[in-house]
Amino acid sequence: MKPLCAAQEDQTYRAFIERLKYLRARRRMTQRDLALVIGKPQSYVSKVERVERRLDIAEFRIWVLAMDHDPIAEFVQVSKGLLEAINDEDLLAGDA
Repeated sequence: MKPLCAAQEDQTYRAFIERLKYLRARRRMTQRDLALVIGKPQSYVSKVERVERRLDIAEFRIWVLAMDHDPIAEFVQVSKGLLEAINDEDLLAGDA
């Protein structure tokens, strides 16, 4: 597998944030609700969701657990989607 360029790394990070936003919306949680559960201000949640602040893997785990989901399953879900997208890009590049 080729190393990721900066744009791909950004795309990867955004995919994880989009998954967190999806999970929060699915649980019908507001940013404030999530912030209360994880012990942070609402502005923290907002900044993460707007990609103004980055989460590390431990924080990803806390967020997912706060929404009653399995962090490993969610990590795998996002990773599979990213892998499929990379494979699709490689296939398209091979057609050129």
